[in-house]
Amino acid sequence: MPQIVNAKMGDSIVTLRNGMNIRVYKFKLSTGETEILATNLFDFDTDNFAKLYALRWGIETAYFCLKQQLSVEKFSGKTPNAIRQGFWATMVMMNAITVFRHEADAEIESRQKHKNTKHQNQAKVSDLIITLRDKFILATLDKTSSFYKDEMPMLIRTIARSISPIRLCRSFERKPRPFNAVNHNLKSRL
Repeated sequence: MPQIVNAKMGDSIVTLRNGMNIRVYKFKLSTGETEILATNLFDFDTDNFAKLYALRWGIETAYFCLKQQLSVEKFSGKTPNAIRQGFWATMVMMNAITVFRHEADAEIESRQKHKNTKHQNQAKVSDLIITLRDKFILATLDKTSSFYKDEMPMLIRTIARSISPIRLCRSFERKPRPFNAVNHNLKSRL
């Protein structure tokens, strides 16, 4: 929106074409890039915008996981029921990923507690998804209690073997990508 892009540096109120007012905070990053934040928080102190913006990172990575890794926008059918089932199956998978990642991260932390490593590590989400896709569904269909006693800890150990380092304070140049049309009848990842 040109009204937002052309806003002056610092804090300003911009009126959009539809008559809606939004607050725009435009500033320079340490890399020299210009950052533009748009919000409806009119009573919020601008000194806290950076902290508030950083708190969104977990939400942004969750959306990335949903859209890119779990393909939430791709469905296995075209009927409303198939779309609902696909959406809710993806949400169940997202919750399972969160639970198993938490358990695997605890396993990784306890395994590396006394080691001198350069970075703290976490479970690699892409490998976690593959492991859950291949093993979790079959294990949950098992009616015996052996899943919780034997297979669940083994599944968590398997997930905890594939790690990625946590590298703080990294930034990369943003590269806009062209819009790709979504084929809603192609669920290839799960």
